[in-house]
Amino acid sequence: MAYGIAKPKETDILDICIQIEREKVYLYYNLMRLFPEPPHVRMLWWCLSEEGYGHMAALTFIKGEVELEPEVSKLEALDLEEDQLYHFLRLVERDLRRIKGRQMTLDEAFKMVVRLKTSGIDRLYDQILNAVDPMISAMATRSLKPISFGWIDLVKTIESCSTDENLRWKVRQLMRKG
Repeated sequence: MAYGIAKPKETDILDICIQIEREKVYLYYNLMRLFPEPPHVRMLWWCLSEEGYGHMAALTFIKGEVELEPEVSKLEALDLEEDQLYHFLRLVERDLRRIKGRQMTLDEAFKMVVRLKTSGIDRLYDQILNAVDPMISAMATRSLKPISFGWIDLVKTIESCSTDENLRWKVRQLMRKG
């Protein structure tokens, strides 16, 4: 097996993706502190935060493997531009600043989450898992428990708690699209 040095672009991409996930975890944690009621909303924030921690752990593992054995990675084949990644990072950081400033309603928090979920950020994680050796991908995700809150749960939570009919309509449309 040939050992080499990972290409800087690949490790840079992974570093940015790890940072994005870290900021998402902080964002959801702060939403949990800002909007702890009703309990199913708090559970939504908790599960989204937990999902981010899982992504961070898997990406950190993958980064270590890519650094040790660059041939396990096909990240260069992904159409990931650093500008796009930095755009995602700035998006999450901006939303986190808004939360820390406590200048939002629960409906605005839901809109923020829907915007993040539809922005393509979550697809980054899946793209990276598919761009490394399948064994590395399996090892990275083996210890992660499945996240029980998905789109359906987000929609149900918005349906039951949101007073914004336009937001409720939008998430119904997103669900129909798949």
